[in-house]
Amino acid sequence: MLSDKGVLGKYSPIKIWAYDAYTLKPIMGSPFYSKNQTANALGISYSLLSFNLDKNRACGKGYYFYTRPLNLDQINNLLAQAKDLRIGNFRKVWVYNANNLELINQKPFLHLKDVAYYFNVRPSTIAKHLDTNVATGRRGLLVYTFTRELDSKLKVQLLLSKTTKIALTRYFNQKVWVYDAISLKLINNAPFSSVKLASSYLGTNRETIKNHLDTMKAVKLRATSKIFYYFSHELGDELKAKLTSLVKPIMSNSYGRKSLWVYNASDLGLINHEPFFSKSLACAFLNTNRVTIQNNLDTSKSVKLNKYPTPVYFFSYELDSKSKFKLLENK
Repeated sequence: MLSDKGVLGKYSPIKIWAYDAYTLKPIMGSPFYSKNQTANALGISYSLLSFNLDKNRACGKGYYFYTRPLNLDQINNLLAQAKDLRIGNFRKVWVYNANNLELINQKPFLHLKDVAYYFNVRPSTIAKHLDTNVATGRRGLLVYTFTRELDSKLKVQLLLSKTTKIALTRYFNQKVWVYDAISLKLINNAPFSSVKLASSYLGTNRETIKNHLDTMKAVKLRATSKIFYYFSHELGDELKAKLTSLVKPIMSNSYGRKSLWVYNASDLGLINHEPFFSKSLACAFLNTNRVTIQNNLDTSKSVKLNKYPTPVYFFSYELDSKSKFKLLENK
C-alpha cells in the first residue's frame, strides 16, 4: 500500500518543473519525474538542483527549478527580471558588513569571480550563500552577500534580528573571544583570529565552538574538564554581569559529587586554587590513593599524606566562611 512516503517508508520521487531563466518557457521534458532524472537530463549536479529548488534563483546553466508549476503572475514577475538577469560567475554581487550593513568595497562587485578573488575563496563558496540572509566569515569579517542592493526593509530586519545567523563553513575566519566560565577571564589574553586557532589552542573541534558561539551556553571540554564561553565579540559590562550571576549554577552542575575540594589544614587555602574534577586527578596531584581520600572525605579530620608536605582536608563541597572558622578554631 502506498503512503505519502511511498512503499516501505521510502520517500516518493518529487516532480520537478524546470524553466528557461530568460523566456520562462518549460524545458523540454518538464515536469521531470524526479530530481535524478532532472539532473541527468540537463547535465547538472543533484546538489546544484537541490540548492536552487523553489528559490526563485536561476542556476548557472540558466534554469529555474520548482516542485510545482508557476502561475501567470509568478512567470510575469520573473520575466520582468529577465532583462537584468546575470547568471553564473557574471552576476553583480553586493557584499555587506553583517555588523553595520556597510557596503564592502563601497560598491557592488561586477562579477562573482571578483568577490571570490577579493576574499581568496572559490566562486562556488560565494554562490552557496548568495541571498540567504546568512552571514559568512570572510577575511576576519562577518558578511552578507546578495545579487541585489538591499532595500531599507530588509536592512532593518537584519539589523534588528536578535542573533546573526552564521554559516558554518571551512572558511570561517571570524575572531573568537573565549572566556573561562567561572572567572570570566579572557583565555590567551586576546581573541583568537579564527575558529581553527581557538580549537587548536583548546584541544577541541571547530564544530563545538561554532555551535556554541554567542549562545551564552557554557561548554565543558572532556579532555581538561575546563568550562568556556565562546563569543564573536568582546564581553560588555552588562553581559559580564549576567554571566557572573550564572557562575554558581555552573559550578553546582560541573562540580558534582565526583569533584573534590582539598584544603591546606594550616590556613584552609584551596589546594591547586580550584576543586579537582575527580578523585583520580586529586590522587595524581597529591601522590596518594583513592582509599585515603574516601576514608577521610567530609570527616573534618586533617590527613598527613606521606608524599605531600602539609596536612589536608578532603571535602565533596566548597566550605563557607563559617565552616572554615570552625575548623581553624578546633585545631
